[in-house]
Amino acid sequence: MKKTQIYFATNRKHEGRDRWNPDGYGKKFSSDGHENLRFGQVTVNYDDRVVSEFLNKKFKGNRVGDGEGMSAKLSKMVKKGSAVKAYKDFSTEKKVDFENNSSTQFFRDIKKHMMDGNDVVLFMHGYAVDWEDAVGSALSLEFMLNSKRKSDEKEVKVILFSWPSNGSNMPFAAYKSDRSDARDSAKSVGRGILKLRDFLSTLK
Repeated sequence: MKKTQIYFATNRKHEGRDRWNPDGYGKKFSSDGHENLRFGQVTVNYDDRVVSEFLNKKFKGNRVGDGEGMSAKLSKMVKKGSAVKAYKDFSTEKKVDFENNSSTQFFRDIKKHMMDGNDVVLFMHGYAVDWEDAVGSALSLEFMLNSKRKSDEKEVKVILFSWPSNGSNMPFAAYKSDRSDARDSAKSVGRGILKLRDFLSTLK
């Protein structure tokens, strides 16, 4: 077994008692509101042999790689063995200052990868996707993108944005719920973009 990490931002409600080290994220909005964002990293234990099989799977027409199949398998691995670490807001005041808020820490870590020459891809999933499926899909995308790079090329880092989709294909009810949840998540996406703008404005 090997380990890999992926960065995420989410407005889902955390599961478990510790919001900074949650068991995962659920199907509802954060208890702090629809626009509330948590930033963090997920560490996943995965079977390298299984991933390699999906990456090298051949199809008609010379297509190589089964990203969909790998995504489903990785989602199961996320459920079996993963650890979530959210960036914590640090401040002695009631109002968290820019230097100590979670988004600044998050963007600083991503900046390190970019300064090394790595490309960054923002991935936002669709409907009928739960937390584990979202992480599995993002990891699959990262593995697929990196499998195509040349030996002298830098790695691609995938950043996941996960909104509270139900993870269900039940007709009408689940889709209707996901549709309204996706609409209500628009402000949190915009808030994340504004946070990125504020961070970029501090760079020389």
